[in-house]
Amino acid sequence: MKNSKYFLFLITFICISCATVKKGRLVEKSSGHTIDKETFARSSDSLLKAQLQESNLDKGIKLCRLNRFNEADTFFQKHARQQKEHALYWNQIAVCKMIQGQFGQSDFYLSVALSLAKDSQTQAMTLNNLGLLLSKKGQDDLALAYFSKANEKEPKLATAHFNSLVIYLKYSHIAKAKAQWIELAKDYPDDLEIKIFAAYFKIMQGELKDGLHLLSQLESKSNVRPDLAIFMAYCHYLLQQYDNATAIIDSLNFANYHEWTLAAQELKDEISKAKKQQEERNDDNA
Repeated sequence: MKNSKYFLFLITFICISCATVKKGRLVEKSSGHTIDKETFARSSDSLLKAQLQESNLDKGIKLCRLNRFNEADTFFQKHARQQKEHALYWNQIAVCKMIQGQFGQSDFYLSVALSLAKDSQTQAMTLNNLGLLLSKKGQDDLALAYFSKANEKEPKLATAHFNSLVIYLKYSHIAKAKAQWIELAKDYPDDLEIKIFAAYFKIMQGELKDGLHLLSQLESKSNVRPDLAIFMAYCHYLLQQYDNATAIIDSLNFANYHEWTLAAQELKDEISKAKKQQEERNDDNA
């Protein structure tokens, strides 16, 4: 496939690995947003801001997702006395430090969380987060082992399966990635992320028009999520429909999804190069 290496970079960038920050979400098979409910990684900035009015421990991690780290630290300090014996509290602080790139502190807080984790669900979410930290440090083999341990503790933890899938894609282990996707699809057939990956695998197999069609159907159900739109633009790019690809990217509003701006710019640069090469070939043939 044209620019397959770039595609794998794009898919691993967009399919952001997820830290688990929520409990009590593992049995909602009817949910269309299971992974987001476990992580908030797919929530838009505007949705996170609206939810900040809720008075629960999730506020700290939502502030971190919004890069409001000083406010998050203040929030966590305020709740330290009441929450310091709870693994979920330390998990959320660890994830916040991970988002900031403070991996040493994140590792310390996750070790505290693991020592306090009493039930299998909390142990699984902590192991998943340790795996994600290892992946961010470039230790993907160890990360996969931790994701596997997490799913041994809690087979229905969607994020651990999802994170394994992302690493397999990163190294072009398509068959293993698809196996993880199949496991997720069994339990969460209506989940938006699972349906998105059906389209992604179509694209990776070179079935561009089918993949583009699936993404177009899903986009209407996702409030125009930039990752879907960028992949639609990518399909148009592969089909050499450069104007369509550029138009999609230019129409996106990244104010509420700051994490996808780099991927969009990378793709736009690739489109510009391709258009220039196409124009040069046309000039040579004139």
